[in-house]
Amino acid sequence: MKDEPDAYKQLLEDLMVQGLIKMMEAQLFVRCRECDVSLLEEIQTTAVEKYRELIVKEVKRFEGMSPDEIPCKIIIDKTYLDNVEENESNGIIGGFKLYARKGRIVCSQTIDDRIDLCFQAAIPAIRHMLFPSLQLIPRRIVA
Repeated sequence: MKDEPDAYKQLLEDLMVQGLIKMMEAQLFVRCRECDVSLLEEIQTTAVEKYRELIVKEVKRFEGMSPDEIPCKIIIDKTYLDNVEENESNGIIGGFKLYARKGRIVCSQTIDDRIDLCFQAAIPAIRHMLFPSLQLIPRRIVA
């Protein structure tokens, strides 16, 4: 992240837009690493603009509305996620978490969680590469 700050900034912006689309809430709280606060403050307005434009364009319910009419307020929480520099084994590599409805709805956009999602999606392909003969054995249906 430190080697390519522009790429990381763009990644955060894309993750923010995706998270806003997933949540579709009027008010969201963001928790991030303390070192990412300034980046999130920088990208916040651009991400909200992109989100609003996409919502007006893609969601029929909002057709004909002005993007400025779509409610979206982001509040950066001062409760920070674990910092990777302090604890590499349990730290967060980067990204953030979005919270809505008093913290009852959470959308994790941390890089750690994104890597875990990719790993979980790749397990069937890895299993097939490691154990190709298991695919040939018919499964029994147990009543």
